[in-house]
Amino acid sequence: MEEEKQELIEDDLQEMPQESTLLGWESLEYIKSETTKYWLIIAIVLFVAIVGFLAYKRDYFGVGIAIIVALCFYWYKRQKPVMRSYKVTQLGLYVDDTLYPYNSILSYSLNTASTPPKLKIRLNKRSSPYLIILLGGVEVLTIKTIFDQHIPEVPNDVSIVDMLINILKIQ
Repeated sequence: MEEEKQELIEDDLQEMPQESTLLGWESLEYIKSETTKYWLIIAIVLFVAIVGFLAYKRDYFGVGIAIIVALCFYWYKRQKPVMRSYKVTQLGLYVDDTLYPYNSILSYSLNTASTPPKLKIRLNKRSSPYLIILLGGVEVLTIKTIFDQHIPEVPNDVSIVDMLINILKIQ
């Protein structure tokens, strides 16, 4: 009885398709933009003006919030981008060891105007609906060929948040 179960399990394992890597690459999670001294001076003057105005209005809660926001922004700007590994397989997209199956991806778009090109993946999650991946030296046509078999491509749309990030050089 036990031997039959073992044989059935082994047969099932042999029938399962083996996962193989269709495409793999490594890239930074984002490109850190360098800020100039003028940008830093403007940020400090703006922060002092906001804190001064809130203190003048005796809004000490607002002063505390402004200080916390400034500290978070300072901490974020000091972060270094991490090198990530990306792998496309028959099951989906791996970011490091996290699998995003094709059925969890709603659509994708390619931004070839940026340097390096970016792959924007829309997930069916509410908490973090997008993955933005730098393609580095990967051919855009290769990505397009693989993803078109599994998920639809949508035109690249630039949101107001994306424009603000580029203008303010936050990322």
